[in-house]
Amino acid sequence: MFTIGDLSKGAVGAEIEDALQRIFEDIVDPNKSREAVRSVSINLSIKPDKKRQDADVKVTVVPKLAPPPSVETRVVFGMTRNGVEAEEMQRNLPEYYENEEQPTPLREVSGDGGEA
Repeated sequence: MFTIGDLSKGAVGAEIEDALQRIFEDIVDPNKSREAVRSVSINLSIKPDKKRQDADVKVTVVPKLAPPPSVETRVVFGMTRNGVEAEEMQRNLPEYYENEEQPTPLREVSGDGGEA
């Protein structure tokens, strides 16, 4: 009998160790959630030959890390001569648009092209 870590001349064991190392690095990353559960999925697919004397074995090792933190912002939309434009809203909006054409608020348009 063999051990899973010895499969493919130790390549599977190396993959498992690499996945664990990635998880450990993810745990100590201050930008990641300390409460998120990490895991390693090891999938073995075994396909026997027609005579059932041997089989092809495929091993997949996948670490599941904590998701990256979300980043939030606010976007303002408006109409300009060029059409609808979107810009990231800045804390000091009047200063932001000081030297630029300030977008006008969007308005609803009816199916015939007139304002609704």
